[in-house]
Amino acid sequence: MENKHKTFFTNPKKKHLASFGLLWLIGNGLLVLSITDLFTESFFQSNATMIYVLMIASTVVTAKLYFNYWLINLKN
Repeated sequence: MENKHKTFFTNPKKKHLASFGLLWLIGNGLLVLSITDLFTESFFQSNATMIYVLMIASTVVTAKLYFNYWLINLKN
């Protein structure tokens, strides 16, 4: 049985992609700035593991949103 409940995540539109892509870019950019202290330190630090997890998780969710959009447009 197919899921009939449509949300912005399962049935995204172009405005959702644009807004979440921009939020992802700004969010990860700010996280990089907070890790590197405005690019004066190395990006790869052992004490920033949780921030790396946050960045990877946000990337996976954003990629899934784009993948869902691609799948919906491929069916139509």
